[in-house]
Amino acid sequence: MKLTGLIIMSSETQNIITNIIPRLKNLGWAEDNFLYEITCAAGKADIVYQHNGKGVVVIEAKRVGKQSNSALEQAKRYAQALSIPLAIATD
Repeated sequence: MKLTGLIIMSSETQNIITNIIPRLKNLGWAEDNFLYEITCAAGKADIVYQHNGKGVVVIEAKRVGKQSNSALEQAKRYAQALSIPLAIATD
């Protein structure tokens, strides 16, 4: 059997697409202001939300149900490296 056009997503990516972004959009966050997989000195931030071209929050996403004590610290490191004032971690 040959599969074509199949995109395999991590549980984390699926969570971003199906849960996190739709909820933020429902709160009025503009879709055009989301940046994904932003590389910085501390690693790769899952989501950066920007306003007027400036990053305002880093969001570190984990798969649904994954409790990670280090996720917020990870988000804080990304935010600091990107000079962004707010960091959020979510599953």
